[in-house]
Amino acid sequence: MLIENIFIKKHHSHAGKWIYEGYKRAWQKLGYTVHYYDNLSEIKDFNDEYYLMAIDADISGPETISIAMKSLKTFLYVQPNSFPAPWGGHPNFVSQAPDEAIHVLNSMENVYLWTFGDWTGNHNKWKKVYTIPLAFDSVTYQPIKDEKYSKYDISFIGGWADNGFN
Repeated sequence: MLIENIFIKKHHSHAGKWIYEGYKRAWQKLGYTVHYYDNLSEIKDFNDEYYLMAIDADISGPETISIAMKSLKTFLYVQPNSFPAPWGGHPNFVSQAPDEAIHVLNSMENVYLWTFGDWTGNHNKWKKVYTIPLAFDSVTYQPIKDEKYSKYDISFIGGWADNGFN
């Protein structure tokens, strides 16, 4: 039986908006019906089988953990438990999930932990964390067909930040 539904956290602005739109397009290209959610409680009464793409800050207590438990697979984006300065004190760079929730999520067989960057050494409270690349949005970003760029194999999107990782 093909599982047709996947729920993805809706990000309304900043990088998350474009990153998760890329994941949405990738799932849709594979034939899945993608549903966005703002709060996990919105899907607590969904009765069909589903996959879930969630973030660690959204799963913090019994009700939200039960939604992940009900999914066939939950792909849980996890932040590090510690992070080097200067960003280590910023809530976007450190997991907001309480230790009790981390313990329960680590014990669930249907939960697959992942992160973007190669910071898995800083995920010391989580079980095995996999690193995956950002999804690619082929609608927004098209190849540049310009001879002056043909000598390059990679393109970076974004700006320079003096963030301590230079």
